[in-house]
Amino acid sequence: MGIESINEPGPPGRTWMVRPTSINEPPIAPVVTDMQPTTAVSGDPDFDLIFTGTGFNPFQTFIAFAGQREPARFNEDGTIYTIVKPVLFAPGTHKASVYNGDQPSQEFDFTFTATAGATKHAHDVDPDELEEEIDEAQEEGDFKSTHPARKKGKHK
Repeated sequence: MGIESINEPGPPGRTWMVRPTSINEPPIAPVVTDMQPTTAVSGDPDFDLIFTGTGFNPFQTFIAFAGQREPARFNEDGTIYTIVKPVLFAPGTHKASVYNGDQPSQEFDFTFTATAGATKHAHDVDPDELEEEIDEAQEEGDFKSTHPARKKGKHK
């Protein structure tokens, strides 16, 4: 048998009553009514993925995101969340759900999109365009080892 809260300090000589909860009860599937957000841009800063619903259990609940088990953090309003790192994901759609033990909620789709000004990879760069960029940078005296054209074509 567990207890719901042990973090409430009491004055000396006083005992605080807390509501017991059981960690041995069989898990019941949580019911998720909303997940926000549902999209993000690959490479953007970290964000909170928030689930609204019922049946979340502080001893058994976790979030499954993109095939990985993630910790569920509890908000005071009854929602739960986990932190997502878009820098780890290429554009595409992934599944998200909430579990109590081995009991899952329904699945939600989460989509990562490409950045609006996505950079081309070195193998996507037109060699003629790269030469023009290199020539232009050299004429302007701006062709340093850190110039982006060096990285694009791995030019030395």
